[in-house]
Order: sequence, then C-alpha cells, then structure tokens
Amino acid sequence: MSKKFKDIREFGDLSDQNINGNIECDEMFLTSLEGCPSDIVGNFDCDNNRLTTLKYSPNMIIGNFNCKLNQIKTLEHCPVVNGNFDCSLNKLENLKGIQKQINGNFHCYNNKLTTLEYSPEIIKESFNCNNNNLISLKGSPKEIGGDFTCGHNKLTSLEGCTKVIKGRLNCKNNPNLKNIKQQVIENQIEAQYYLTDEGDFSFKDIKKEFLKYKKFLENKEIENKKIKEKLLNKDYGLSL
Repeated sequence: MSKKFKDIREFGDLSDQNINGNIECDEMFLTSLEGCPSDIVGNFDCDNNRLTTLKYSPNMIIGNFNCKLNQIKTLEHCPVVNGNFDCSLNKLENLKGIQKQINGNFHCYNNKLTTLEYSPEIIKESFNCNNNNLISLKGSPKEIGGDFTCGHNKLTSLEGCTKVIKGRLNCKNNPNLKNIKQQVIENQIEAQYYLTDEGDFSFKDIKKEFLKYKKFLENKEIENKKIKEKLLNKDYGLSL
C-alpha cells in the first residue's frame, strides 16, 4: 500500500511511529523531513524537492530509498536502507554517513564527489558514481555484485578500483585514463566485461595475461615474506 502526501503538513508528527507501506512525498518543494516516521516497512521516495540535509530521515527503511534531485550536501543522518539507495543529482562532495553494506543498487551519479572514501564496503547489486569530479577510485567498495559505472569523471588511474565486480566495469569518458587493459591486469580487477575509451573487452580476452600476472604477484609476495623472515631471524652479533 502506498501513501502519497500532497503536502508535508499531512505528515503530522509520525517520528515515533512505524509505517507499513510505501511513502511518496516527491515534488512537494520540501525543505525538511521533520515529522517522518521512525521506520518504514516499504519504499520511501522524497526525490525532486529542496532538501539540503537528510536530518529527520527515518531510522530504517525496509525497502528502497530515493532522495535524488535535491540539494543534499551530506549523507550524515541518512537512514539504514535494506534495498536500493539513490542519492544522485545532489551536491554531495563525499559519501560520509553511508552504511557499510547496500543490499541493492547504490547510485550517486551527478554529484560533486571528489573521492570514494567512505563508500559502502559491499554493494550487492550495481554501483553508479558516473559524472562526478573523481580523480581516483581509492576507497571503492571491496565487492560489487553488479555493474560498476564510473564514467564521465577525471580518472587517470584504476588504482584502488574494486577487484571483485560481478558485472561490467564501465569507465568510459575519462579522457586521461590510458593503457586501460594493462591497468586492469596490474590492478587485478576482475569483471565480466570492460567498457573503455580504448575499446571494449571481456575477461576472457585477458584471462591468460591476468592469471599470469596474478601468479607473478603471488610469487613476489612469497619472496618478500622469505626476505622479511630472514631479516627478523638474522643474528647481527648481538646475541650473548
């Protein structure tokens, strides 16, 4: 069951209540979420308003949360969301305040992000941070269960990119990002498919080189470990 609010005054004060069902309060010129329910077992849609903060948001949403097309500058005070989380088309400069795991899609495209620090560690479906001001992918999630779209940014390197991407890596429209296939191999970024300004390719196309470099890194790590152990065990004539 969905409830469409035509005026914020219809909320009354629901801050101590749990609501079963979807709540829609989009396109209402809202400047505050004061009076929102404590928990919503359903979807919460407050997109296309004039919000600058998520203060007074519900504590938890057992469904999808859509707050895009506002003027939100921070994700502090954001709810814990059990489904998709869409905060695109706002004025976010970082992702501080977001939960550690997103069980659906996470979209934060068309913001002013300069870093992916504070990103969720795990995103079960797709992650879209397209069209921001990113110069690096450091701080990316550890695992993405769908596509990772990071095009239309200012990337020069794939260092720090998520290494486990169950779908596609789309890094198109980053004109300063060069030697992408080699960067994918050296940074050990495994995806099903790669969409790039230098041409598209699949993991199968690079699998042999990818695994060869992986073995090289493993051998290098073993060798470094042996050297470290030798140094720790070496007697420099200090023993009695």
